Amino acid sequence: MRKLSFRAQSAKFLRTDPANIWGWPDDARPRYARPERAIVDVINHPRYGVSLTQALDALLLANVKHPAFLDRLLDTVLRYNSPAAARRVGLVVERVFGTVPAKPYRGLIGANRAPVLLRAGGAADGPVDTTWRVVVNAALEPERVPV
Repeated sequence: MRKLSFRAQSAKFLRTDPANIWGWPDDARPRYARPERAIVDVINHPRYGVSLTQALDALLLANVKHPAFLDRLLDTVLRYNSPAAARRVGLVVERVFGTVPAKPYRGLIGANRAPVLLRAGGAADGPVDTTWRVVVNAALEPERVPV
């Protein structure tokens, strides 16, 4: 395992069983995740070695290159079946793309009123977004704007 620190965020590189990488048909299973799965993983598990700002760059770029990307991102969050993941991704989608693309995530955030951390394992400091019930403990700014 190798640890990485970048812009006040740290991560560890881990190996995983390829059976845990889903998003492709079983007979065509690659050794890597589809882009939407990778972005959801990064937002929910900072230890995977990618900063939130890099994830935002990837999200912006994927949306520019693939018109159906936000639909695939929602499908991935549905499959994740995690209210905390829906809260985090919903908040990110709303801040980056607006309220309309984020609306489908609202029904997935669960009934629990306790806020989750945007960056799990990070400091519990930061304002609480009461709509999404997320403690915004990291900057929601991309490193660069994709062209």
